[in-house]
Amino acid sequence: MANLRRRALCSSAALAGIVAFALAGCAPDLGPKPEMAAPGSLASAKSLVAPAAEWPVEAWWKAYNDPQLDRLIDDALKDSPDLKMAAARVRAAEAMADINESLLWPTIVGDATFMETEITQNIGLADNYMGNLFKQNLPKGFHHLAALSLGMQYQLDLFGKNHANFAAAMSTAEAAKADEASARLQIAAGMATYYAILTQLFADEATSENAVKVRSESAALVEKRFKSGLENEASLSQARAQMESAKVQLEAVKAATLKVRHAIAALAGKGPDYGLAIEPAATHPLRSDGLPASLAADLVGRRPDVVAARKTVEGAGYGIDAANANFYPNIDLTGMYGFGTLDAKHLFDASSEMAGIGPALRLPIFDYGRNKAIYRASRAKFDAAVALYDKTLTNALKDVADAYSDRKALDGELLHARKALSESENAYRVIRVRYDAGMARYIDVLTVEDKLLAVRMAVADLEAQAFARDIALIRALGGGYTEKK
Repeated sequence: MANLRRRALCSSAALAGIVAFALAGCAPDLGPKPEMAAPGSLASAKSLVAPAAEWPVEAWWKAYNDPQLDRLIDDALKDSPDLKMAAARVRAAEAMADINESLLWPTIVGDATFMETEITQNIGLADNYMGNLFKQNLPKGFHHLAALSLGMQYQLDLFGKNHANFAAAMSTAEAAKADEASARLQIAAGMATYYAILTQLFADEATSENAVKVRSESAALVEKRFKSGLENEASLSQARAQMESAKVQLEAVKAATLKVRHAIAALAGKGPDYGLAIEPAATHPLRSDGLPASLAADLVGRRPDVVAARKTVEGAGYGIDAANANFYPNIDLTGMYGFGTLDAKHLFDASSEMAGIGPALRLPIFDYGRNKAIYRASRAKFDAAVALYDKTLTNALKDVADAYSDRKALDGELLHARKALSESENAYRVIRVRYDAGMARYIDVLTVEDKLLAVRMAVADLEAQAFARDIALIRALGGGYTEKK
């Protein structure tokens, strides 16, 4: 064994000169790498001025105190095919990280062989004294060949390729986890948004039913006046047409309601009947008006899509390090120890011992530009990842600004819409009195009636939209996600 150690040291010394020669190779100069945009570099202070408010909690939908909504979201998070695919991608990424981690450690392989074998006596040796002597000492007949050994291989990774690949795989796994969280957010917020749309459609259906009632009452009044000779046939036909149009609108709302019910069922991974059991809900309590402090800076750890984009950049950066290591030699330390014999009964005799240890070197000398192309591709992937991160961060700030401005504007819209409704109801009451007294034409009634029904629909829509806009702001803020350090 001492001789083996001396030979290994001599071999290592001989390799030093070769390694120095290999270090002459280097990656192409592609200029400075781009840097990810900092939240502070994207002006948003004026657009995001708001009272201080807390970030959403993880199970944010429970704050609405709606058991029906809780059940829908819980079912979607449990059975959604999209979330199952995202979870599978996480497991695959973690497995790849484990594969790359295994390359950081020695590989030990056991080998055992037992074979009945006969050695040929005609091995082509020269017909002389030494050749004949060797032939005479060859064992004849079948023998119990046996071998038992342990082999070891360890890549020294002096230039960090395996470590860089492992770090890249870990970043990819972390990005996959953030993508899974993003999928959870999209599914939960998507279900809540569908539920809000359904709430709005329920309100529209009630308003449409009221419109049918109003139009029917007007048609009955016009018909009564027509029979009394106080109204012409054109007014009667127009009144009846308005009544039928209101019924058409009601049927259209019912059809739209069915489609949303089906969409809810599909998002939950269920059949279309699943959505038919959803009942109209009461008004939902909304979050306090405002935004979290230091929103722009903290958003990079609160939005799972931004976190996933940043982890992708980190992984691509490690990919550049791994590509750069291709220009340097790979040095493997290999070793073997075991026993081998032509007669199994002597397998563990001292004379059957066999061993070997030493380095193995692979030098990139000429590869027709392959390693440079790999490096350029890795750099391009990094540049694209940085650009995607910048785009994701910009869109995240835009989403928050849009959602908050919509949420904030709702109070003003509702205030004015309710005032318009109050005035429209008063105008309709007055015109009906005048019409009954023969002091107004039906066309005047119709004009005021149209306005009243339109304003009623607008108020119903805005009241239902408050819920949807609140959900949109929660989605824009990351839905309670917090990056795990």
